[in-house]
Amino acid sequence: MAPDSQQLQPRLGFIGLGAMGSRMAGRLLAAGYDLTVFNRGRERMRPLEQRGAKAADTPGEVARSAEVVLVSVADDAAAEAVIAGTDGALSAARPGAILLNMSTVSPALDPRRAGQGVLLHRAGRSGSTMKLCVNALLGLGVQAIAEAVALGLKAGLDRDRLLDVLGATVVLSPSQRSKLENVRTDTYPSTFSLRLMFKDFSLILDTAMGLSAAMPITAAAQQLYAAEFARQRADGRDEDFSSVVRAMAEIAQVPETATHEE
Repeated sequence: MAPDSQQLQPRLGFIGLGAMGSRMAGRLLAAGYDLTVFNRGRERMRPLEQRGAKAADTPGEVARSAEVVLVSVADDAAAEAVIAGTDGALSAARPGAILLNMSTVSPALDPRRAGQGVLLHRAGRSGSTMKLCVNALLGLGVQAIAEAVALGLKAGLDRDRLLDVLGATVVLSPSQRSKLENVRTDTYPSTFSLRLMFKDFSLILDTAMGLSAAMPITAAAQQLYAAEFARQRADGRDEDFSSVVRAMAEIAQVPETATHEE
């Protein structure tokens, strides 16, 4: 990258280096941005430090060094802490700095604190609500795949043939097709954990209740995700949300030989 173009780039800060945040931060580094990072578990920062990122001790330190701060954390409590808590990003934000909260949180929790008060950004609430709408489609799409796979296997369809045909249909998105490989190998490495999707369903339904918006299919899916989340937590697992496909096959009592490679 030419020095002049690099000088024109804003200095960035990134708070929250989970499965999604670490990938986004890595892409920003690869694009040549000056990047300062923070994560509560310091070991998550080391791979990015080795690639040239600067590690901060607090979210405030990130904001102090950046024109644009991006936040990607798990839930409302974490967002509140790193943005508006003690040593949070807002405690040290530079004049004119931009803070982008990319976390999936309640629309009611997109605050900008001014003194002791809280001012809610209408644009921030809209962004949070839009993300909940998108994640509703994401979670329900994989739930639909889970039911289709369970139906096909229970009816005796050949497993690989079933997955091949589903993967070739135009009704699946590229994201959904990528999850079929997890089903094929019966391994569910977490790119977006079922734990987080369960949390998102809860936020979606809380928001819907406040608006008197009926979401019966989402409510049913949330209960299935709740059961699988409880089981994974008891077993010390944190698998991808596509593991709901395996859970549905088990609920349908699909024979073991139909759900695994011969």
